[in-house]
Amino acid sequence: EAFAGPVAGIVLSDVDRVLYDAEFANRMDGFGNGYTQRDEDIYVLLRDGTAYRHEWNFAFTDLDVDLSRQREPDRWFTWQDNDGTLTLTHTGGLDAGEEIDVSEARRLMPVPEGQRVDDTFYYLNVGMGGGRSDREYAFSTDGQLHYSSSGFVAGNFGTSYIIVAGNSGDEVSTASYEFDGYTLLIDGQERHFVALIDGEDPGRPEEIIIDGQVHWLREDDQ
Repeated sequence: EAFAGPVAGIVLSDVDRVLYDAEFANRMDGFGNGYTQRDEDIYVLLRDGTAYRHEWNFAFTDLDVDLSRQREPDRWFTWQDNDGTLTLTHTGGLDAGEEIDVSEARRLMPVPEGQRVDDTFYYLNVGMGGGRSDREYAFSTDGQLHYSSSGFVAGNFGTSYIIVAGNSGDEVSTASYEFDGYTLLIDGQERHFVALIDGEDPGRPEEIIIDGQVHWLREDDQ
């Protein structure tokens, strides 16, 4: 992977803006099962007029830029902002020359260094075939993080509705956490991309982006 090392990648002073472009749709597969199509993209627009679609779980500030340009040219673009119409143009790969309109994308901002949060955020997705995945991050102000994940298959089988649990069930782990810009540092060494929607309260956001996917605030009654 194109990991250069901690803060050895794109320099924040070279960044014009970071964008989150997402579309969610409820669809039906060929067996009559409902599923959610999640299309979530992170774009890093640089001041030199180039842009990068970030798909790694680590922050773009850890990205080996030269290796990325060489091995994943389809993730690189040029960008233009013409009176509010924001357009990306592929510069490499099979889609070279094609344009993407990201005018409706939302701006992201880093989490302030040393920020503490006392809330739980969850990710839920039901995929094709009824496969479901759940993740939950429970942050506390003492610097502890409780992380859990689970998965099962739910769907129609003949005239019945079945749920098949995953082999491992819920997986729960506890670790320390720190926020440092676009990095969520777990136990001082595990590095994840993290960001907030521009305008959110860093102390209690409604949404948080972790590993490129939105996680929603779990309310007390959920």
